[in-house]
Amino acid sequence: AQWELETLRKAGHVIAVSEKIHRELEALGLPGSRIETILNGVDTDEFAPGTVVRSALGLPPDVPLGFFAGDIQSNRKNLDTVLRALPRVPEMHLAIAGTVGDSPYPALAEELGVAERAHFLGFRTDVADLMRASDVFVFPSRYEACTLALLEALASGLPVITAASTGGAELVGENSGVVLD
Repeated sequence: AQWELETLRKAGHVIAVSEKIHRELEALGLPGSRIETILNGVDTDEFAPGTVVRSALGLPPDVPLGFFAGDIQSNRKNLDTVLRALPRVPEMHLAIAGTVGDSPYPALAEELGVAERAHFLGFRTDVADLMRASDVFVFPSRYEACTLALLEALASGLPVITAASTGGAELVGENSGVVLD
C-alpha cells in the first residue's frame, strides 16, 4: 500500500474509474488537477433495453423481480443485507447470478424464510437477458471502485438500487434508481 501511494504521488496524471475513486485519491493527498475520471465502458449493443420471456430463463413470471449479480462467496457485495430486506417486501422475488459453490447465502435465504423467492441461478453468461427480464437491479455493495454490473444495468434501462459505497453510484439519478447511505 505504501509503494502504491508513493507511485500515485509521483504520477503526473492519475485516472480514476469513478467519482468515488477520484474523491478517495484526493483524500490521499493527490491534487484534483492531476486526477481524471473516466468511467468503465459498457457494450451498449449487448446491454440495451428490451424484453425477455422470464420462463425461458427459469424465472417466475408475473411477480416483481429484482436482480443481483456478483460474487456471492463473500459479504463484500452485501447480498446478506438484500436477503434480510426481502421479508419486508413479501411480493418481491430476487434472481441471484453468481457461483454458488460454498456460498452461505442459500442457507441464509432458508433461515430467513425467503428461499422460495430467492432464485440462485449460479454462474451465468446471459446477464444482459437477465437484466431485461428483471424489474430492478439490486446492488448495494459495501465497496466497489466502479462496478460494471451497475453500468450495464443502467445501459439496459433497468432501475438501480445501490449504495453510496458503490463506485458509479453518482450516475444513479432520481429517474434511474435509488442510492442508499
